[in-house]
This record gives sequence, structure tokens and C-alpha cells, in this order.
Amino acid sequence: MAIPPHRPSNPFPKSNHESQYSADIPEDIFDGCLQNFHYSHPGFDSQDWTEESENSEPMDGYLRDVGLKVVDAVKQILEAGPELWCNVPRLRKLLVGTKAINNAVCLGLGGGFIRLEEQGDEETFIWQYALFDVFCQIIERKQKMESGSLPRYFQDPAFEIEEEHILQNVLGEKVIQHPEATELIDEHSFVFGIHIPWSSLANIFFTGRPHPQIFVGNSIDIGMNGLACAIADKYIRQVYLDHETTPGEDIIELRRQAELFVNSHSCTYLSEGVDEAADDQHFGST
Repeated sequence: MAIPPHRPSNPFPKSNHESQYSADIPEDIFDGCLQNFHYSHPGFDSQDWTEESENSEPMDGYLRDVGLKVVDAVKQILEAGPELWCNVPRLRKLLVGTKAINNAVCLGLGGGFIRLEEQGDEETFIWQYALFDVFCQIIERKQKMESGSLPRYFQDPAFEIEEEHILQNVLGEKVIQHPEATELIDEHSFVFGIHIPWSSLANIFFTGRPHPQIFVGNSIDIGMNGLACAIADKYIRQVYLDHETTPGEDIIELRRQAELFVNSHSCTYLSEGVDEAADDQHFGST
């Protein structure tokens, strides 16, 4: 999708009513904000476009091309046929017990890769999106849903406008802002977040709301990205900020929610090189 060929103008110029406060935007303030935006996102400045026309694309079409690469990546994954994907033992094990998935949420897809000068670090974005798309297609087929009918949402505080442009304007996806994902996720959700640490997921999963039916992400372990680290970080902050060594109610609840999540979900490893026997691992109560 192209963007307007002309720079935006001030929608709320300063009025002449001096007697009362009005939330107008002085021209110098608007110009400064626009200049800062174009400094951070030069590809959206029409003055830097190679061809100035109504069909001009941000970053001279680079964002559109990334979107096309995403579509190609999905095709590559599915080239062997959806039946083969559904017959992969680990994937089949993950999906066989699912019931009535009503929405899909992708977390942690942002990363500001567009701002890199080389513009070559988009592979993570492309393949993470492609895998999410394929999983959604498999769920739709399993549930005999119309293709593309499973509601899908993308949330990441690190999203830049370039990434949102690809998702929203090129791929037609729905981008949401925190805490919307927390309000959407329930026992009928599929959540995909293979690069988001558990310390961040704790604020989404362990809030007292129902847990997602399927979560594809980092391994649940006790390492630096594990649940133990999320609990430890919260406790350490409490000690230094509140001078209180007894775990607070929020920390107790976080631990309880973490135990509930782990003990109610079986763990299936999809990565190659993981012991097949580990696929049957269920986390017991502590």
C-alpha cells in the first residue's frame, strides 16, 4: 500500500482564541515533530523517494518487498504439502489435543530491524511470521475453518512503524497494543512467541486470566530466560525498592500462576536435536 505523496500538514493549527486553553499544535512544534519522525524513519519522507508519485512506496518499496518475501517463505514451508506438516510427529502431538482455537496471537515479532543500515537482518522477521502463518493454517485445516478466518493479532512494544506498515498495509494483519493481548488470550488461544523471554511473558500469561491452549516459544527452564529468573527479578526489585525481604503478594501470585501454567500444560519440543523422549515430559508440581 502506498502512502500519501505529500507531507502531512498540521491538523490542529494554533487558534486566535487567547482567552481559553485550547489543545492546538503550534506550527513550529508540528514541524519539529515531523522532522524528528523523518529523522528516525527517513524512508517515509517523500522528499527522499526516488520517484514521487501516488504509487510511491515507503523506503522505495523495500517494505513491500519484505512482505513479498514473507509470502514466499510461507510457500516454501508448505511446498512439501500440508499433509506432510500434519504428519510430523512433534507437530501432530502439539495439535492433536487442541479444541476450538478461536484466535491466534503473535508476540515479540518486532525488533527495529529496518533501522539497520544494511537492511539485511529481516530474515528473523520473515521466518518467524511465516511459521506463525503456517501454524494458523494448520489449525484452520484441523478445525475445518475457512482459510484465513482464524482471527490473528500481533503485539510487540518494540514494533517500529516500518514493521507495522509491513504487517498492516502489506500483509493485512491486525496490530494491537499492550495490554490488548492480555485481554484477548484465554483457554481458546494459540500464542506464538519464539523470541520473547519468559520475564516478559510473565506480564501476559500470569495475570490470573485463563492460560492459552497452545504456546509455541522458548523452552520452559530455570535458566536466564526461564520462569525462575522472572520470579527472582521481581523479588530482587522488591527488596531494593521496598526494603522488604518477605515475598509480596504479587510475587506469591506470580509463582502460583507459573506453577499452574507449567503443571497444566504438556511440553512438546519442536526443535531438532532434542531428545525425542523429552517430548512426553510433563512438568510435575513442586
